Amino acid sequence: MCIDIKKNVILSSYTTFKIGGPAKYFCEVKTLDELNRGLDFAKKNGLEIFILGGGSNLLISDQGFDGLVIKVSGFKFKVSGNIIEAETGVPLGKIVIETMNRNLAGMEWAAGIPGTLGGAIRGNAGAFNGSISDIVKSVSAVDLKTGSIKKFNNSKCLFAYRESVFKKRNNFLVWSVKLSLKNGPACRQAGNKKALKEKVKEIMQYRQSCHPLDYPSFGSTFKNIYDMKIIKKITEKFPDTKENMEKWGGKIPAAYLIDQCGLKGKTIGDIMISSKQPNFLLNIKNGKAKDALALINIIKKSVMEKFGIILELEAQLVGF
Repeated sequence: MCIDIKKNVILSSYTTFKIGGPAKYFCEVKTLDELNRGLDFAKKNGLEIFILGGGSNLLISDQGFDGLVIKVSGFKFKVSGNIIEAETGVPLGKIVIETMNRNLAGMEWAAGIPGTLGGAIRGNAGAFNGSISDIVKSVSAVDLKTGSIKKFNNSKCLFAYRESVFKKRNNFLVWSVKLSLKNGPACRQAGNKKALKEKVKEIMQYRQSCHPLDYPSFGSTFKNIYDMKIIKKITEKFPDTKENMEKWGGKIPAAYLIDQCGLKGKTIGDIMISSKQPNFLLNIKNGKAKDALALINIIKKSVMEKFGIILELEAQLVGF
């Protein structure tokens, strides 16, 4: 079986930020055989590999990527009782709908998130006090160096806030996942499906009212602050933050720190720091990656000068 390897494919259309230059080589794979053929091509030609999923939480350089971009599009999906088996390319939105329709709880937090399952596992995606790590039973991942499959149970995934073993060790590609949703008598009670739908609706309404959805973005730019040493340092110096800790759920939002630096609405070129949610960068017309990176550096410098801490990127930089 052959795979179609293309040259100089513009990557902007494959990202939610609608930014990104050309990939020197590009292919789309749906099976392990196709993936291994892509890996062989890269090895024979001495090419660096970048694995592309749904294209969210991603800033690709205007110069693109000087290697092989492999877009993984495996969409197999199966539900058995409260267990979901799904491939890496399944959109999170599909899982939210399918679980809700089956009275299975645990994925409501993902409503409105544009990414795929593989990306969610890699970055331990989460929101509204929930995360993908809460429901992962096991992950089958491909070793990109050998093409072999390795299975990880939940503990071996080394999940942490927006982290996993797959993010720390780029040689593993999430290929398929088993999710264990909440089921049992409580979830089968009359009206439970309605309650799940109401929760999803509530989350979607929050996103629509509080998140800037009118322009392309890659989602959250920086990680929120959970480290208690850093939180103590900030709350001691800025007592107002201590009053909001309960409301913030025990963390300090990056958006708050950016707002306190007076950066809402700041624009370079066609990239703007959102006035509605300043942890989002918006592509308001024909934005460039270099301008987004300039704003990222301004935010980091401003927060460091005011609060004495270094914000950590949640978005992934590619080709810089």
